[in-house]
Amino acid sequence: MDDKQLRKATPQAARLAVLSYLESVDGNISRTARVFGTKRSVVYDILKKQACGDLNDRSRAPRRQLGKTPTKSLSSQQDTRHYGISSVGADFVDNFAASSGKMPTLLL
Repeated sequence: MDDKQLRKATPQAARLAVLSYLESVDGNISRTARVFGTKRSVVYDILKKQACGDLNDRSRAPRRQLGKTPTKSLSSQQDTRHYGISSVGADFVDNFAASSGKMPTLLL
């Protein structure tokens, strides 16, 4: 039975079968790959998964999508204010009048 037929059952069962066969042939990776019809790199990947302690498949969703703005970054951009000359002057007058009680004269 090759690796593709085993994976149709469950990927975790296929990896366990590869690991048990690898143990029975005293760690011969080439022979294990040949018997299961895979490459040696696949057997090494299964060994890495075993070392991590998780034989399940990882998510196929990309970690980062190019050209897409993350949602938390988008919400922070909506709260920003774009200051033009009129809004800067208005904010200056509001803040100065609140702090000193007098209206400033603007020299433009």
